Amino acid sequence: MLVIIPILLETFKSHGYIKGSDDEIENKSIERYSGLERSIFDKYVNSKESFLFGDIEQFLQPRSFPWAECNPPSSVNIYVQELALKLVMAQSELHNIEAELLRRIIGHLLEKVTHRVCGMIAGIEKISKNGSLQARLDLESCLLLFRGNMNGKCRRLVQETIDGLPSEDITPEDLAELAILLERFKTHNQILVSCLDYSPKTDKSFSPGGGGDSLKKRLSLKRKPKGKTVRSPGAVNS
Repeated sequence: MLVIIPILLETFKSHGYIKGSDDEIENKSIERYSGLERSIFDKYVNSKESFLFGDIEQFLQPRSFPWAECNPPSSVNIYVQELALKLVMAQSELHNIEAELLRRIIGHLLEKVTHRVCGMIAGIEKISKNGSLQARLDLESCLLLFRGNMNGKCRRLVQETIDGLPSEDITPEDLAELAILLERFKTHNQILVSCLDYSPKTDKSFSPGGGGDSLKKRLSLKRKPKGKTVRSPGAVNS
């Protein structure tokens, strides 16, 4: 956007498409561009949500996993690794775009999936001590894998879901065993952890279609002095 908006401003002024002061033209350009960006962003995120969550939902259903009658956990449930692999696949499709936009897209995809996973686990009607331990292990592994892509709201939601699981009969020894299993999961999935291990920035421009004020401040630093021509991105230095 920092490249496109100045070019639009120069084009609009030179051809007389928009009448008004530089600030008026700039505000109108940012408004139109932000609206288009939000529309494209939302459509892409929605199209990928079913890809990420499609086959995972079945693993959370009581008929697929016996939450009320399962054995003590011995490993993280397969749906967590499946979700991580699909997130890496979605990320690989976007490897040519700028890092900020990549973090925005992956962050919003993960936010949608986190709400659905946490909602389904919180909605399990019958869950035993072992089922509670398994759900806790699964959610802790999600925090481990996706923390770098999760915003504070997502992390709080996962933690609240963990805290809401039955814990009356869980002992310190049970929690120690979960810590061992979690460390083993991390070791065995180090490549996935590495692929998903980066922290998003907290700039306001991360919200789709938002951050207009922040953008204007950055544009003001990029604006060319009067009398100089804005060069197109494809121009080659002589």
